[in-house]
Amino acid sequence: MALDVAAICYANRHLTDGNISRTNAEHLVNISGYSYRNKPLTPAHLIRRLLRVGRWEATPGGYHIHDFLDYQPSRHQVELRRAQIQESRIRAGKTSGEQRRNKTATKGEHIGNKVGTPNPNPNPLPNPLDNPPIAPPVRGGETRPRKPRRHRPMNDGHYDEQTRQRMADWPDTTKLMEARSAGFDVRHKSQADYESELAAVLPQEGR
Repeated sequence: MALDVAAICYANRHLTDGNISRTNAEHLVNISGYSYRNKPLTPAHLIRRLLRVGRWEATPGGYHIHDFLDYQPSRHQVELRRAQIQESRIRAGKTSGEQRRNKTATKGEHIGNKVGTPNPNPNPLPNPLDNPPIAPPVRGGETRPRKPRRHRPMNDGHYDEQTRQRMADWPDTTKLMEARSAGFDVRHKSQADYESELAAVLPQEGR
């Protein structure tokens, strides 16, 4: 019956241990417009039926749901459970806060150590002596020492014989580049040869 279910929900919500006052019992459900045996149905009629079948019990202040505490938690049990949940939440919050503070402190110490420790080698350029090159392995498990790299000295104005001869044959650098682009043999021919062949190929001006 709807009134009985509404009374159980009301008792659980307000922690009444199954006790319902007369005023609240008459307003738990809205049965306006319903009738029984051609007579309007009233809350008092439903309450009388619940009392007659033993589902409700009459009390000085109203009614009591029969065997309510056998199937529903009591007020004391609900309040104790709520207090336990609240206490566990407080403990969890304290533990979480301590963990965050410890983590922040540890991170701050780590950053402080990184900032406060001076760099033993402030020079940003790498030192080749710190990481010597590894020689490639050879047969027999031995390592072959790597030959030191020879650096070619910069040109100080002294050229070899072949370069000086080419500079004498090609005094005009622009002509030299032009002849190379045209596929002319600049190694065995001079600028004069290039100009003579170019004059023979191109028509003379005025013809």
